[in-house]
Amino acid sequence: MLYRITHDFEWFKTLTKGHIVVMGYKTFLEIGKPLPERINLVYVDAMRPKPTLPEGIIPVSSLDEIFLIAGFNSHLEIFILGGEKLFKEAFEYGVDTIYRTFVHEEKDGDVHFIPFEKIKASYRLKNVLPDTFEGVNHIDKKHVKYQFEIWEKRLDNQSEKAMEWLYKQKGRVVDELGRNQEET
Repeated sequence: MLYRITHDFEWFKTLTKGHIVVMGYKTFLEIGKPLPERINLVYVDAMRPKPTLPEGIIPVSSLDEIFLIAGFNSHLEIFILGGEKLFKEAFEYGVDTIYRTFVHEEKDGDVHFIPFEKIKASYRLKNVLPDTFEGVNHIDKKHVKYQFEIWEKRLDNQSEKAMEWLYKQKGRVVDELGRNQEET
C-alpha cells in the first residue's frame, strides 16, 4: 500500500461496515486480521491447499461462491478489497460501482488497479465527495491531495432501450389495473 491516509481509512470503514468484504490472501496477510463488523471472505486459489485462516474468515475460491454467500445476505453489499487478480476478475464480471480514492500524485507500485481508461469506458462518474481533500500520507509523512470518487456502471444502448420499454409497460399495467377497477 503506497498511501495510508486516515480520512481514506475512515471513508472505507463507513462504506464497508455491516457489509461483505472480499480480499485476496496476500491482502488479508497485509491487513493481518478480520475486519470487525463485516463478513470477511478471503479469496484463495482453488488449486492450492487452503491456508489456515483465523476464526471469522470464510475462504472462497470463486466469484460464484462469493455471490452464493451474498445471496443468503442479500441486503448486504459486496466490497472487493483487492488484490490485483481479484480486482480484474470482479471488473470482468461487471461490478456495479467502483469507489475510488484518487491521489493527485504518481508513485510506482507492484500491484495495479484496473487501468483508468477501462473504467472511463465502462463507468460514469456519479459523484466526487465533495471536492479535493489534503491529508498526511503516514508512510512518508508528506501531505497529499486526494478525492473520493464513485463510479457507476454504464448501461449499453440495448439495456437503456429495455429499461425504457419496462417503464412503459409498467405504466400500461398500472393503466389497465386502473381501468379494470373503474369498470367493476
